[in-house]
Amino acid sequence: MALDAGALTVIGGLNVASAGTLVAEGHKVASVKGGESVLADGDGGFFHPGWYVGIGAGRTELEPEGGTSGWQVPDTESDGTRLFIGRHFKPRWRAELAISDLGSVGLNNTNPAINAAVPDAAIDYSSISLHLDWLLRPVNNPFNAFLRAGVSSIDNSVSDDAILYDRDDDVAVSYGAGVQWRGKGRWMAQLTYEHIAEDAQWLGLTVGAYLGKSLGATSASGAMAGVAGADTATVETGESAEPAPVAARQVDQCRVVKRAVPGIEFASGSAEFDAASENLLVQVAAALARAPDILVEVVGHTDSQGDAAYNQNLSEQRAKTVRDFLAAQPGVMTQISWRGAGETEPLFANTTAEGRMQNRRIELVFDNRLVCQN
Repeated sequence: MALDAGALTVIGGLNVASAGTLVAEGHKVASVKGGESVLADGDGGFFHPGWYVGIGAGRTELEPEGGTSGWQVPDTESDGTRLFIGRHFKPRWRAELAISDLGSVGLNNTNPAINAAVPDAAIDYSSISLHLDWLLRPVNNPFNAFLRAGVSSIDNSVSDDAILYDRDDDVAVSYGAGVQWRGKGRWMAQLTYEHIAEDAQWLGLTVGAYLGKSLGATSASGAMAGVAGADTATVETGESAEPAPVAARQVDQCRVVKRAVPGIEFASGSAEFDAASENLLVQVAAALARAPDILVEVVGHTDSQGDAAYNQNLSEQRAKTVRDFLAAQPGVMTQISWRGAGETEPLFANTTAEGRMQNRRIELVFDNRLVCQN
């Protein structure tokens, strides 16, 4: 009898229906449940730093100071555009680099002869700014406000060389404030005021997007290996095989499939799982009941925090707890073994909270090779 593709499809689909709907970068994530990352309340949870980019447009106030040459500015308002890139590196802190075309202002001269000789006189403004932002509210609030401070370099150009001007400062301390909207995904919008220099101010609307991957069940489980509708099969060597076209995949293929089960959570230092995990394991057991002739191994994994021997023992206890629960469910005839891998098989670096969270996992290993050989 071959590996039950329908059963594996059910198992593979557990908790991934909404995978990819939530971007973790720039959010605090409490856990992965029901296929999507659960945003943490307040200041709790794990924060995921991320890069973002965007564009914007706004109104500028440009006030070059008149001088002895007689040039004056009749209208100080203009239109500007902006490109920016930022790094959200702490829950309430981010750094942003912006390149702005601040527009131009028309000039006239008190001397009619100069006005006639230099028609359409104007002075253009552009700037490059580096700011540090501090968010006033916890990062997961959809509506937030921020304060901004940094430095800006200012560049001017004139429409005619006959227009004489001097910049007091090429680099100035700049500051500002703004309000932000951001949902659970990658998009955000901001309304920002900036005092760029004594003669340049900006009020603009920008839109941006975070660049990182979506963090749902798929990424949390370390690119779940796939069979019968998933993208990648993990064979007994532990290497990823090239995905075959769906029509060409053989359901009766003899192979070993390793599949992480996101959402199985234990109390700290304990082998007892919570109610949400129990509900998930009931679904896993129902899928296993459809595949009684395959071998299943439950593997427990931990992060590298703490003593290695302790982690090994803890992973064994957790794997056995899951194995005992699955084996006791109605209709489950599958042969289920268990082992603990401790901290020896990480999927991600243990140097970050995100990596450690994703390394603490339960995996199921399906083996139908003996069935195929009979």
